Amino acid sequence: MDENREKFGIEESGETTPWLTSRWLLIFAVVALAAAGIALGYGFHQQSLVGQLSSHEEQMGTTIADAYALDSLEVAGGTVGTPRASVVLVKDGEKVESTSEGDGMID
Repeated sequence: MDENREKFGIEESGETTPWLTSRWLLIFAVVALAAAGIALGYGFHQQSLVGQLSSHEEQMGTTIADAYALDSLEVAGGTVGTPRASVVLVKDGEKVESTSEGDGMID
């Protein structure tokens, strides 16, 4: 047992020698640097992905709201007659129209 204490630098009082403490501090420092390197790499990767997604969004250009524009809307209804609605949308400079009749107003 005394051989093991001498081998690992443990004195009778249970204290460790400076080189054993320094070794653990060195191991801790290496692990901390590795963790910081991984975190830095992960952050760089996330920034890269955000940049790629932003450029893809810009390339797509238009959204649904930009693709269609409301030209006109007409709604008719009441207690007499058939309710009807007409809508005219503009897409790429071309007008698209639709008219429909129903059996009652929308609640």
